[in-house]
Amino acid sequence: MARLAGVMTDNAFLAVVDHSPQEVPWRKELVEVIVRHSRNPDFDPRFSVVDALCDERLFELTGRAKSAPMSFRQSVAAYVEQFHSTATLARELMSSEEASAFDLAIKEIVRPWTVDDVLKMEIVATVAWGHPARSGE
Repeated sequence: MARLAGVMTDNAFLAVVDHSPQEVPWRKELVEVIVRHSRNPDFDPRFSVVDALCDERLFELTGRAKSAPMSFRQSVAAYVEQFHSTATLARELMSSEEASAFDLAIKEIVRPWTVDDVLKMEIVATVAWGHPARSGE
């Protein structure tokens, strides 16, 4: 963060944008499957990059805002695949059997909430802004 702070003006802000579904009824079961397959033994579903940077005194948070929920439709296949785009659930880190078991478990969990193989979710974006710490601060 110090290198980033070094190229920013004193009046500049760093904004961090995150988006995720609003509470979904399948969250508890989803977290159980993720914990079972994650390559991160300390997986924490409440993890926040911004909070972690603040805790390490690498980022000084100035403000945070949430968007209104927006309706979003996603195919079950795309929903499942997005988990494999994360560092701890990448297909490259799983055997083909484990990846198939993960995919099947997620599909089974969300099945009661699908219509024509599509999920409807409410997505909320959060924007946090502040200043990265300069070295020595």
